[in-house]
Amino acid sequence: MSGGAGSKVRWYEIYPSDPKLIQNGSASSNSKYNFDGAISPNRAVKGSDKSGGKNMVMNFVASSNSSFPTIKMVSKKGGNSQSDQVVVKQSPGPIAGFDCSDSDQGDPCRWGDYAAATPDPSSSSRIWNVSQWASGNKPPCTTQANCPATWRTQIFIASP
Repeated sequence: MSGGAGSKVRWYEIYPSDPKLIQNGSASSNSKYNFDGAISPNRAVKGSDKSGGKNMVMNFVASSNSSFPTIKMVSKKGGNSQSDQVVVKQSPGPIAGFDCSDSDQGDPCRWGDYAAATPDPSSSSRIWNVSQWASGNKPPCTTQANCPATWRTQIFIASP
């Protein structure tokens, strides 16, 4: 769905046994594309013991033609409003490497293979998150076979 710059990430909480919308939200920007989102409630389940479930965290990547990929997140506690976007990790440079068709000429690089968010089973106040960022260190490549990608994995814990 289009946001200000052309894309946004949306989330929905749906009551499962009687499919109805409980609440929803989105993250968009007037100048950046928001994409590659992952969301999780804070529900912790240990056997038959369950806790949490009223809060959420959503991580995503924001980028544009003039800004490097940035991992961001929003959160929501119960019936409160969704938080503002929070920067988790700013890429210091562009992505490059074997997975780019020809990055010197502006052709796209492969991005967004994964993002994840899952509740911490030991604490209903923490959500584990995974996303991607770019190191910005363009490797000296002589062939595509010896040209490592510059994307990196960021693992972080967030509390709604």
